[in-house]
Amino acid sequence: MTPANLKEQTVAEVFQEQLEALGWTVDNGYKETFGAVSPYGRPNTTLHVLPRRLREAIEGLNPALPEAAREAAIDELLRDRSALSLARANQELYALLRDGVPVEVKSDDGSAETQRVRVIDWDDSARNSYVAVREFELKGDVYTRRADVVGFVNGLPLVFVELKSPDTPLRAAYDDNFTDYRATIPRLFHFNALTIFANGSDARLGTITAAWEHFKPWKRALREDEPPAPGQPTLLKAVCAPARMLDFVQNFTLFVEIAGGVAKVVAQNHQFLGVNNAI
Repeated sequence: MTPANLKEQTVAEVFQEQLEALGWTVDNGYKETFGAVSPYGRPNTTLHVLPRRLREAIEGLNPALPEAAREAAIDELLRDRSALSLARANQELYALLRDGVPVEVKSDDGSAETQRVRVIDWDDSARNSYVAVREFELKGDVYTRRADVVGFVNGLPLVFVELKSPDTPLRAAYDDNFTDYRATIPRLFHFNALTIFANGSDARLGTITAAWEHFKPWKRALREDEPPAPGQPTLLKAVCAPARMLDFVQNFTLFVEIAGGVAKVVAQNHQFLGVNNAI
């Protein structure tokens, strides 16, 4: 997609079409309703997840567990983690998404055992829901922000996208928007797995702790021997198609202890394709 093509379509419209082609449902956040009539169950703009989608996923993936156990898992996922650093909160929640939420389940004889409540089906991508909300509004402790696109997997905000016009350097997405959102609405990033900056043609992928220079473009989507085609369509096809996204998040994410905290690292293009092709 070139700047000339984007005269007829906005960057957001192009991005929406590309996500929909990959199997996502894309909604307009400006039209979101709240409370009992909300299709996603958000009571207001202070909640950073889509609770109805989350509850449906927990129930569908854990039908044998009692309702009390499923509700306990939801409570643990939504527990206030504002006392933690953003990276620590993300690390803690990532472990729960990957391994399941431990809950205590009591049997009829009164004994109890710990079981894991599944949050995402990592093996069968079709069993999860994928909803992207454009202009997603979230109120922080002081400020309210609208994120360009937030991608929810089973109601949890795993994907953050900041869009820019084709004539705006992508670094502006990092300097002007991403850093502000991390400070003003940090809850949006507690579950985050993918952070993407895009402008219709170019796109870069990084993590919530990455410096700008670690946000990288992707040149190939499926195989190492593909002709290089860096840009937004390639990156989205590579890491936002549901099955590939789940593989990337589950198997190519690492938290590294550093001086003063923790850093989150994800594989680069050649590492993701190289390991999978070798396997």
